[in-house]
Amino acid sequence: MQCHPSDASAVLLLTPDMSSRQPQEGRNGFRRFAGGWPPADAPTRAGPVSDTPALADLPALVDRGLEMVRDRLQASPDFSIYLSIRRQLAYLQEIIAASQVLTEEKRASLTLGVYAAREFETSDPDFADVLFKVNYLANRMS
Repeated sequence: MQCHPSDASAVLLLTPDMSSRQPQEGRNGFRRFAGGWPPADAPTRAGPVSDTPALADLPALVDRGLEMVRDRLQASPDFSIYLSIRRQLAYLQEIIAASQVLTEEKRASLTLGVYAAREFETSDPDFADVLFKVNYLANRMS
């Protein structure tokens, strides 16, 4: 089927067996495809890029994060985001060493995951991955 890219009405969704799926009227007047999305025969994704860490990994991840932020602070000693990350990781290290748990207020004030997503996910993915994992585990401390 030949169609011009600007002709949205000519676009068909093709499944791997190349049979077309006919759109149906959905809620709010939006068109949807029968059988839902993604198609049942679509390949599945293998999962997240990295494995889900265990709570027992938290001390090592915090240490790794502190090491990484220390290296980055040597290059940019006044970068406020690195300073904030170092403070948060040092606080978590103290909590872990004292076998304490995070209060709900402290848990809510952690911004490691936000920094990882906004600042480092594309520019420094290894650092972002450590921050994501620490944030994930810190939110599950009980």
